[in-house]
Amino acid sequence: MNYSSLFDLPASAGVTLTVKINSAILHFGNEGLKFLFIFCLLILASAPAPALIAQEGGSPVQIEEAGVLEATGLDEVLDLSGSVRLLHGGTVLTSDRVNYNRLNRIVRLTGNVYMIREDSTLRADEVIYFESNQRAIGIGEVQLNDKKDGVLLTGDRMEYSKYPHRAVATGQPGMIWQQNDSEITIKGKRLEYYFSESNTLLKALAKDSVVVADDDEGFRIYCDRVEYFKSTDSALFTGKPRLAKRKHHRDNDIDIALTGTSMTYTFGERTVNVFNSVRITRGALEGECDTLRYHSEDQKIELQSNPVIRSNFSEIAGENIILNLVEGRVARAVVTGRAVGAYAARSTKRLQQSTIEGQNMVVDFHREAIKKITASGNAISNYNPSTFGNGPAGHNIVTANEIVIELDEGEPVKVRANGDVDGTYFVPDGVEKNR
Repeated sequence: MNYSSLFDLPASAGVTLTVKINSAILHFGNEGLKFLFIFCLLILASAPAPALIAQEGGSPVQIEEAGVLEATGLDEVLDLSGSVRLLHGGTVLTSDRVNYNRLNRIVRLTGNVYMIREDSTLRADEVIYFESNQRAIGIGEVQLNDKKDGVLLTGDRMEYSKYPHRAVATGQPGMIWQQNDSEITIKGKRLEYYFSESNTLLKALAKDSVVVADDDEGFRIYCDRVEYFKSTDSALFTGKPRLAKRKHHRDNDIDIALTGTSMTYTFGERTVNVFNSVRITRGALEGECDTLRYHSEDQKIELQSNPVIRSNFSEIAGENIILNLVEGRVARAVVTGRAVGAYAARSTKRLQQSTIEGQNMVVDFHREAIKKITASGNAISNYNPSTFGNGPAGHNIVTANEIVIELDEGEPVKVRANGDVDGTYFVPDGVEKNR
Protein backbone atom coordinates (compact mmCIF):
# COMPACT_ATOMS: atom_id res chain seq x y z
CA MET A 1 0.00 0.00 0.00
CA ASN A 2 1.31 3.40 -0.97
CA TYR A 3 1.28 6.10 1.73
CA SER A 4 3.95 8.26 0.18
CA SER A 5 1.39 10.90 -0.81
CA LEU A 6 0.60 11.51 2.83
CA PHE A 7 4.13 12.58 3.56
CA ASP A 8 5.09 14.04 0.21
CA LEU A 9 7.23 16.87 1.56
CA PRO A 10 9.97 18.38 -0.64
CA ALA A 11 13.41 17.82 0.80
CA SER A 12 14.24 21.45 0.13
CA ALA A 13 11.37 22.72 2.26
CA GLY A 14 13.59 23.13 5.28
CA VAL A 15 10.88 22.01 7.71
CA THR A 16 11.00 20.21 11.02
CA LEU A 17 8.55 17.32 11.48
CA THR A 18 7.19 16.05 14.76
CA VAL A 19 5.52 12.62 14.77
CA LYS A 20 3.44 11.69 17.79
CA ILE A 21 2.86 7.94 18.05
CA ASN A 22 1.28 6.47 21.18
CA SER A 23 2.28 9.51 23.21
CA ALA A 24 5.92 9.21 22.15
CA ILE A 25 7.34 12.29 20.37
CA LEU A 26 10.06 11.86 17.74
CA HIS A 27 11.82 14.86 16.09
CA PHE A 28 13.35 14.70 12.62
CA GLY A 29 15.10 17.17 10.36
CA ASN A 30 15.52 16.96 6.60
CA GLU A 31 18.14 14.23 6.94
CA GLY A 32 15.64 12.00 8.72
CA LEU A 33 12.77 12.27 6.25
CA LYS A 34 13.46 8.87 4.70
CA PHE A 35 13.60 7.16 8.08
CA LEU A 36 10.41 8.95 9.16
CA PHE A 37 8.56 7.70 6.07
CA ILE A 38 9.65 4.06 6.64
CA PHE A 39 8.79 4.28 10.35
CA CYS A 40 5.28 5.61 9.65
CA LEU A 41 4.68 2.87 7.08
CA LEU A 42 5.41 0.23 9.72
CA ILE A 43 3.04 1.84 12.22
CA LEU A 44 0.21 2.44 9.75
CA ALA A 45 0.49 -1.01 8.16
CA SER A 46 -1.42 -2.47 11.12
CA ALA A 47 -4.62 -0.79 9.83
CA PRO A 48 -4.97 -1.59 6.11
CA ALA A 49 -8.76 -1.07 5.85
CA PRO A 50 -8.66 2.75 5.83
CA ALA A 51 -6.15 2.67 3.01
CA LEU A 52 -8.52 0.60 0.89
CA ILE A 53 -11.34 3.07 1.58
CA ALA A 54 -9.13 5.96 0.49
CA GLN A 55 -8.23 4.23 -2.76
CA GLU A 56 -11.84 3.31 -3.58
CA GLY A 57 -13.08 6.88 -3.20
CA GLY A 58 -10.20 8.31 -5.24
CA SER A 59 -6.69 9.36 -4.41
CA PRO A 60 -6.07 10.57 -0.83
CA VAL A 61 -5.12 14.10 0.11
CA GLN A 62 -1.43 14.87 -0.49
CA ILE A 63 0.60 16.97 1.92
CA GLU A 64 2.79 19.26 -0.15
CA GLU A 65 4.03 21.58 2.59
CA ALA A 66 3.80 21.95 6.38
CA GLY A 67 5.88 23.41 9.19
CA VAL A 68 5.05 20.83 11.87
CA LEU A 69 3.35 17.42 11.58
CA GLU A 70 2.03 15.30 14.44
CA ALA A 71 0.67 11.84 13.60
CA THR A 72 -0.90 8.99 15.58
CA GLY A 73 -0.61 5.46 14.22
CA LEU A 74 -3.68 3.86 15.77
CA ASP A 75 -6.46 6.22 14.67
CA GLU A 76 -4.49 7.71 11.76
CA VAL A 77 -4.98 11.38 12.67
CA LEU A 78 -2.54 13.95 11.30
CA ASP A 79 -2.15 17.41 12.84
CA LEU A 80 -0.28 19.93 10.73
CA SER A 81 0.57 23.56 11.32
CA GLY A 82 2.67 26.34 9.87
CA SER A 83 1.75 27.33 6.29
CA VAL A 84 0.10 24.04 5.40
CA ARG A 85 -0.50 23.24 1.73
CA LEU A 86 -2.57 20.23 0.62
CA LEU A 87 -3.41 18.88 -2.80
CA HIS A 88 -6.38 16.69 -3.70
CA GLY A 89 -6.81 16.10 -7.40
CA GLY A 90 -7.18 19.54 -8.93
CA THR A 91 -8.04 21.17 -5.59
CA VAL A 92 -5.44 23.10 -3.59
CA LEU A 93 -6.03 23.74 0.14
CA THR A 94 -3.90 26.06 2.29
CA SER A 95 -4.28 27.17 5.92
CA ASP A 96 -2.44 27.77 9.19
CA ARG A 97 -3.55 24.51 10.81
CA VAL A 98 -4.93 21.18 9.57
CA ASN A 99 -6.45 18.14 11.27
CA TYR A 100 -6.68 15.19 8.86
CA ASN A 101 -8.63 12.12 10.03
CA ARG A 102 -7.80 9.33 7.60
CA LEU A 103 -10.42 6.94 8.99
CA ASN A 104 -13.29 9.38 8.49
CA ARG A 105 -11.56 10.95 5.47
CA ILE A 106 -12.29 14.43 6.86
CA VAL A 107 -9.86 17.36 6.74
CA ARG A 108 -10.40 20.33 9.09
CA LEU A 109 -8.57 23.50 8.14
CA THR A 110 -8.49 26.56 10.39
CA GLY A 111 -6.91 29.97 10.15
CA ASN A 112 -6.57 31.87 6.87
CA VAL A 113 -8.06 29.04 4.80
CA TYR A 114 -7.97 29.11 1.00
CA MET A 115 -9.42 26.49 -1.34
CA ILE A 116 -8.58 26.84 -5.04
CA ARG A 117 -10.46 24.77 -7.60
CA GLU A 118 -10.19 25.59 -11.31
CA ASP A 119 -11.18 29.29 -11.71
CA SER A 120 -12.73 29.63 -8.25
CA THR A 121 -11.24 30.49 -4.86
CA LEU A 122 -12.94 29.88 -1.52
CA ARG A 123 -11.72 31.81 1.52
CA ALA A 124 -12.96 31.19 5.08
CA ASP A 125 -11.97 31.24 8.74
CA GLU A 126 -12.54 27.48 8.89
CA VAL A 127 -13.20 24.77 6.30
CA ILE A 128 -14.31 21.16 6.75
CA TYR A 129 -13.27 19.20 3.66
CA PHE A 130 -14.67 15.75 2.85
CA GLU A 131 -12.16 13.72 0.90
CA SER A 132 -14.67 11.15 -0.41
CA ASN A 133 -16.77 13.57 -2.49
CA GLN A 134 -14.57 16.71 -2.55
CA ARG A 135 -17.21 18.69 -0.65
CA ALA A 136 -16.23 21.61 1.57
CA ILE A 137 -18.07 23.57 4.26
CA GLY A 138 -16.76 27.07 4.92
CA ILE A 139 -17.47 28.74 8.26
CA GLY A 140 -16.95 32.33 9.41
CA GLU A 141 -16.47 35.16 6.95
CA VAL A 142 -16.71 33.05 3.80
CA GLN A 143 -16.02 34.36 0.30
CA LEU A 144 -16.16 32.44 -2.97
CA ASN A 145 -14.73 34.14 -6.05
CA ASP A 146 -15.62 32.67 -9.45
CA LYS A 147 -13.28 34.49 -11.83
CA LYS A 148 -14.75 32.81 -14.91
CA ASP A 149 -18.15 34.51 -14.55
CA GLY A 150 -17.08 37.47 -12.40
CA VAL A 151 -19.13 36.39 -9.36
CA LEU A 152 -18.32 36.97 -5.69
CA LEU A 153 -20.43 34.95 -3.22
CA THR A 154 -20.35 35.71 0.52
CA GLY A 155 -21.99 34.33 3.65
CA ASP A 156 -21.45 33.18 7.23
CA ARG A 157 -21.61 29.53 6.15
CA MET A 158 -21.10 28.03 2.71
CA GLU A 159 -21.25 24.50 1.34
CA TYR A 160 -19.14 24.03 -1.78
CA SER A 161 -19.58 20.76 -3.67
CA LYS A 162 -18.03 19.29 -6.79
CA TYR A 163 -20.95 17.07 -7.81
CA PRO A 164 -23.07 19.04 -8.46
CA HIS A 165 -20.64 21.89 -8.91
CA ARG A 166 -22.37 24.51 -6.80
CA ALA A 167 -22.11 26.58 -3.63
CA VAL A 168 -24.89 27.10 -1.07
CA ALA A 169 -24.48 30.15 1.19
CA THR A 170 -26.51 30.90 4.34
CA GLY A 171 -26.31 33.40 7.17
CA GLN A 172 -26.93 36.73 5.40
CA PRO A 173 -25.48 35.56 2.07
CA GLY A 174 -24.82 37.90 -0.81
CA MET A 175 -23.77 37.69 -4.43
CA ILE A 176 -22.05 40.38 -6.47
CA TRP A 177 -21.97 39.81 -10.20
CA GLN A 178 -20.07 42.02 -12.63
CA GLN A 179 -22.33 42.24 -15.70
CA ASN A 180 -20.64 44.19 -18.49
CA ASP A 181 -20.27 47.73 -17.09
CA SER A 182 -22.87 47.28 -14.34
CA GLU A 183 -22.95 45.42 -11.04
CA ILE A 184 -25.78 43.06 -10.01
CA THR A 185 -26.21 42.18 -6.33
CA ILE A 186 -28.44 39.48 -4.82
CA LYS A 187 -29.19 39.10 -1.12
CA GLY A 188 -31.41 36.67 0.81
CA LYS A 189 -31.40 34.16 3.64
CA ARG A 190 -30.29 31.27 1.39
CA LEU A 191 -28.39 31.55 -1.87
CA GLU A 192 -27.40 28.72 -4.23
CA TYR A 193 -24.83 29.35 -6.95
CA TYR A 194 -24.23 26.94 -9.84
CA PHE A 195 -21.00 27.06 -11.81
CA SER A 196 -21.12 27.39 -15.59
CA GLU A 197 -20.21 23.78 -16.34
CA SER A 198 -22.93 22.41 -14.03
CA ASN A 199 -25.57 20.27 -15.73
CA THR A 200 -28.44 22.63 -14.89
CA LEU A 201 -30.23 25.57 -16.45
CA LEU A 202 -29.90 27.48 -13.20
CA LYS A 203 -27.06 29.84 -12.40
CA ALA A 204 -28.27 31.10 -9.02
CA LEU A 205 -31.21 30.57 -6.68
CA ALA A 206 -32.03 32.83 -3.71
CA LYS A 207 -34.79 32.34 -1.14
CA ASP A 208 -36.46 34.30 1.67
CA SER A 209 -36.32 38.10 1.91
CA VAL A 210 -34.56 38.39 -1.44
CA VAL A 211 -33.27 41.71 -2.76
CA VAL A 212 -31.82 41.96 -6.28
CA ALA A 213 -30.24 45.26 -7.28
CA ASP A 214 -29.07 46.56 -10.65
CA ASP A 215 -27.51 49.85 -9.61
CA ASP A 216 -26.71 50.87 -13.17
CA GLU A 217 -30.44 50.91 -14.00
CA GLY A 218 -31.55 51.96 -10.52
CA PHE A 219 -33.61 48.74 -10.21
CA ARG A 220 -34.20 47.04 -6.88
CA ILE A 221 -36.46 43.96 -6.84
CA TYR A 222 -37.84 42.47 -3.61
CA CYS A 223 -39.40 38.98 -3.46
CA ASP A 224 -39.43 35.63 -1.64
CA ARG A 225 -37.61 33.66 -4.36
CA VAL A 226 -35.52 34.37 -7.43
CA GLU A 227 -34.07 31.96 -9.99
CA TYR A 228 -31.45 33.11 -12.47
CA PHE A 229 -31.21 31.12 -15.72
CA LYS A 230 -27.84 31.33 -17.44
CA SER A 231 -29.22 30.06 -20.80
CA THR A 232 -31.49 33.10 -21.22
CA ASP A 233 -29.58 35.56 -19.02
CA SER A 234 -32.82 36.22 -17.15
CA ALA A 235 -34.26 35.86 -13.66
CA LEU A 236 -37.69 34.70 -12.47
CA PHE A 237 -39.08 36.37 -9.34
CA THR A 238 -41.95 34.84 -7.37
CA GLY A 239 -43.49 35.40 -3.95
CA LYS A 240 -44.95 38.92 -4.10
CA PRO A 241 -42.24 40.51 -6.28
CA ARG A 242 -41.94 44.29 -6.18
CA LEU A 243 -39.66 46.41 -8.34
CA ALA A 244 -38.60 49.89 -7.25
CA LYS A 245 -36.98 52.07 -9.90
CA ARG A 246 -34.94 55.05 -8.77
CA LYS A 247 -33.47 57.78 -10.95
CA HIS A 248 -30.13 57.19 -9.28
CA HIS A 249 -29.20 54.16 -7.19
CA ARG A 250 -28.44 56.36 -4.16
CA ASP A 251 -31.80 58.14 -4.24
CA ASN A 252 -34.31 57.16 -1.57
CA ASP A 253 -37.33 58.40 -3.53
CA ILE A 254 -38.93 55.70 -5.68
CA ASP A 255 -39.36 56.76 -9.29
CA ILE A 256 -41.48 53.83 -10.56
CA ALA A 257 -42.92 50.90 -8.56
CA LEU A 258 -44.14 47.61 -10.07
CA THR A 259 -45.88 44.70 -8.35
CA GLY A 260 -47.44 41.44 -9.55
CA THR A 261 -47.72 37.72 -8.87
CA SER A 262 -44.53 36.90 -10.80
CA MET A 263 -41.83 38.85 -12.59
CA THR A 264 -38.96 38.23 -15.01
CA TYR A 265 -35.92 40.38 -15.67
CA THR A 266 -33.56 40.01 -18.63
CA PHE A 267 -30.21 41.43 -17.56
CA GLY A 268 -28.65 42.06 -20.99
CA GLU A 269 -31.71 43.76 -22.47
CA ARG A 270 -32.78 45.36 -19.16
CA THR A 271 -36.36 44.22 -19.80
CA VAL A 272 -38.91 43.53 -17.05
CA ASN A 273 -42.06 41.40 -17.49
CA VAL A 274 -44.73 41.35 -14.77
CA PHE A 275 -47.68 38.94 -14.69
CA ASN A 276 -51.09 38.70 -12.98
CA SER A 277 -52.63 41.43 -10.83
CA VAL A 278 -50.05 43.91 -12.08
CA ARG A 279 -49.92 47.37 -10.56
CA ILE A 280 -47.66 50.29 -11.54
CA THR A 281 -47.30 53.64 -9.78
CA ARG A 282 -45.34 56.71 -10.73
CA GLY A 283 -46.19 59.75 -8.61
CA ALA A 284 -49.89 60.57 -9.03
CA LEU A 285 -50.13 58.16 -11.98
CA GLU A 286 -51.08 54.54 -11.39
CA GLY A 287 -51.99 51.65 -13.67
CA GLU A 288 -53.35 48.12 -13.58
CA CYS A 289 -53.28 45.22 -16.05
CA ASP A 290 -52.73 41.47 -16.32
CA THR A 291 -49.37 41.64 -18.11
CA LEU A 292 -46.76 44.43 -18.19
CA ARG A 293 -43.52 44.76 -20.15
CA TYR A 294 -40.95 47.41 -19.25
CA HIS A 295 -38.26 48.20 -21.85
CA SER A 296 -35.67 50.14 -19.89
CA GLU A 297 -33.44 50.86 -22.88
CA ASP A 298 -36.35 52.09 -25.05
CA GLN A 299 -37.95 53.87 -22.08
CA LYS A 300 -41.32 52.23 -22.71
CA ILE A 301 -43.81 50.48 -20.44
CA GLU A 302 -46.42 48.34 -22.17
CA LEU A 303 -49.62 47.37 -20.33
CA GLN A 304 -51.45 44.41 -21.87
CA SER A 305 -54.70 42.57 -21.15
CA ASN A 306 -57.32 44.75 -19.42
CA PRO A 307 -55.02 47.76 -18.97
CA VAL A 308 -56.16 50.93 -17.23
CA ILE A 309 -54.27 54.02 -16.06
CA ARG A 310 -55.45 56.66 -13.61
CA SER A 311 -54.22 60.15 -12.86
CA ASN A 312 -55.97 62.30 -10.27
CA PHE A 313 -59.66 62.00 -11.29
CA SER A 314 -59.01 60.83 -14.85
CA GLU A 315 -59.01 57.25 -16.15
CA ILE A 316 -57.88 55.76 -19.48
CA ALA A 317 -58.52 52.18 -20.67
CA GLY A 318 -58.11 50.15 -23.87
CA GLU A 319 -56.86 46.84 -25.22
CA ASN A 320 -53.23 47.92 -25.09
CA ILE A 321 -51.46 50.92 -23.49
CA ILE A 322 -47.85 51.97 -24.04
CA LEU A 323 -46.33 54.56 -21.69
CA ASN A 324 -43.43 56.55 -23.17
CA LEU A 325 -40.92 57.84 -20.63
CA VAL A 326 -38.72 60.90 -20.88
CA GLU A 327 -35.99 61.11 -18.21
CA GLY A 328 -37.95 58.66 -16.09
CA ARG A 329 -41.25 60.57 -16.28
CA VAL A 330 -44.35 59.43 -18.14
CA ALA A 331 -44.66 61.84 -21.08
CA ARG A 332 -47.25 60.10 -23.24
CA ALA A 333 -49.61 57.12 -23.32
CA VAL A 334 -50.56 55.46 -26.62
CA VAL A 335 -53.83 53.52 -26.30
CA THR A 336 -54.99 51.12 -29.02
CA GLY A 337 -58.16 49.08 -29.39
CA ARG A 338 -61.46 50.49 -28.07
CA ALA A 339 -59.84 53.31 -26.14
CA VAL A 340 -61.99 54.96 -23.47
CA GLY A 341 -61.19 57.97 -21.30
CA ALA A 342 -63.08 59.49 -18.38
CA TYR A 343 -62.13 62.81 -16.75
CA ALA A 344 -63.38 65.28 -14.15
CA ALA A 345 -62.06 68.25 -12.19
CA ARG A 346 -62.78 66.54 -8.86
CA SER A 347 -63.81 63.20 -7.45
CA THR A 348 -67.19 62.24 -8.84
CA LYS A 349 -69.19 59.22 -9.80
CA ARG A 350 -68.15 57.56 -13.05
CA LEU A 351 -71.62 58.13 -14.63
CA GLN A 352 -71.21 61.87 -14.10
CA GLN A 353 -67.73 62.05 -15.59
CA SER A 354 -67.14 63.36 -19.06
CA THR A 355 -65.91 60.68 -21.44
CA ILE A 356 -64.08 60.34 -24.73
CA GLU A 357 -63.78 57.24 -26.90
CA GLY A 358 -62.06 56.11 -30.08
CA GLN A 359 -60.35 53.21 -31.76
CA ASN A 360 -57.04 54.74 -30.72
CA MET A 361 -56.02 57.43 -28.28
CA VAL A 362 -52.93 59.48 -27.44
CA VAL A 363 -52.69 60.98 -23.94
CA ASP A 364 -50.07 63.63 -23.16
CA PHE A 365 -48.94 64.21 -19.56
CA HIS A 366 -47.27 66.93 -17.58
CA ARG A 367 -45.84 65.66 -14.27
CA GLU A 368 -48.22 62.66 -14.31
CA ALA A 369 -51.27 64.91 -14.87
CA ILE A 370 -53.23 64.50 -18.12
CA LYS A 371 -52.87 67.61 -20.28
CA LYS A 372 -54.30 66.50 -23.62
CA ILE A 373 -56.37 63.61 -24.97
CA THR A 374 -56.50 62.89 -28.70
CA ALA A 375 -59.03 60.25 -29.79
CA SER A 376 -59.15 59.03 -33.40
CA GLY A 377 -61.22 56.55 -35.38
CA ASN A 378 -64.98 56.95 -34.78
CA ALA A 379 -64.22 59.31 -31.89
CA ILE A 380 -67.03 60.20 -29.48
CA SER A 381 -66.97 62.88 -26.77
CA ASN A 382 -69.62 62.97 -24.04
CA TYR A 383 -69.14 66.18 -22.07
CA ASN A 384 -71.03 66.89 -18.81
CA PRO A 385 -70.69 70.59 -17.91
CA SER A 386 -72.40 70.03 -14.53
CA THR A 387 -69.38 68.16 -13.24
CA PHE A 388 -67.21 71.26 -13.63
CA GLY A 389 -68.14 74.10 -11.27
CA ASN A 390 -71.63 75.48 -11.81
CA GLY A 391 -72.09 74.26 -15.35
CA PRO A 392 -75.57 73.51 -16.70
CA ALA A 393 -77.19 70.11 -16.43
CA GLY A 394 -77.11 67.82 -19.44
CA HIS A 395 -74.38 66.57 -21.73
CA ASN A 396 -72.92 67.36 -25.10
CA ILE A 397 -72.22 64.45 -27.48
CA VAL A 398 -69.83 65.07 -30.39
CA THR A 399 -68.71 62.53 -32.98
CA ALA A 400 -65.85 63.03 -35.43
CA ASN A 401 -62.88 61.33 -37.03
CA GLU A 402 -60.66 62.98 -34.42
CA ILE A 403 -61.41 64.80 -31.18
CA VAL A 404 -58.78 66.68 -29.15
CA ILE A 405 -59.43 67.80 -25.57
CA GLU A 406 -56.95 69.91 -23.62
CA LEU A 407 -57.25 69.72 -19.83
CA ASP A 408 -56.13 71.79 -16.86
CA GLU A 409 -56.35 69.89 -13.55
CA GLY A 410 -58.98 67.60 -15.07
CA GLU A 411 -61.16 70.39 -16.51
CA PRO A 412 -61.35 70.87 -20.31
CA VAL A 413 -60.07 74.25 -21.49
CA LYS A 414 -60.14 73.58 -25.23
CA VAL A 415 -61.98 71.09 -27.46
CA ARG A 416 -61.41 70.52 -31.16
CA ALA A 417 -63.17 68.08 -33.49
CA ASN A 418 -61.97 67.27 -37.02
CA GLY A 419 -63.59 65.33 -39.87
CA ASP A 420 -67.28 64.39 -40.20
CA VAL A 421 -68.20 66.34 -37.10
CA ASP A 422 -71.69 65.90 -35.62
CA GLY A 423 -72.94 67.10 -32.22
CA THR A 424 -76.02 67.02 -30.03
CA TYR A 425 -76.78 68.57 -26.65
CA PHE A 426 -79.12 66.63 -24.34
CA VAL A 427 -80.94 68.20 -21.37
CA PRO A 428 -82.35 65.91 -18.66
CA ASP A 429 -86.11 65.72 -18.18
CA GLY A 430 -87.45 68.31 -15.72
CA VAL A 431 -84.73 70.79 -16.55
CA GLU A 432 -85.64 73.93 -18.48
CA LYS A 433 -84.26 73.59 -21.96
CA ASN A 434 -82.38 76.60 -23.28
CA ARG A 435 -80.76 75.63 -26.53
